[in-house]
Amino acid sequence: MHIALTITHEAFKETYAATVYPLGNPSTWEVPDELQGMHVDPPSPKNPTGRPENYKNTVTRRESHQEKMFKMRKIRTQPPNMQI
Repeated sequence: MHIALTITHEAFKETYAATVYPLGNPSTWEVPDELQGMHVDPPSPKNPTGRPENYKNTVTRRESHQEKMFKMRKIRTQPPNMQI
């Protein structure tokens, strides 16, 4: 089994070792006075989970199916020599 060196745990740690530092205990952080009382909530979910339904495609598909069925009914009800 071959595993590329770029996806090993050690390679991942080495990649981000110089740019990501541990933050430590929040009580030891130096926070500016204007940010002391600020509380930031996570963003509210805007999109529902799952694959979105494309309304235009479902309507178009439904209409084309209805047109096809109408055409088939029309052909069946006409005499054989007058088919479209």
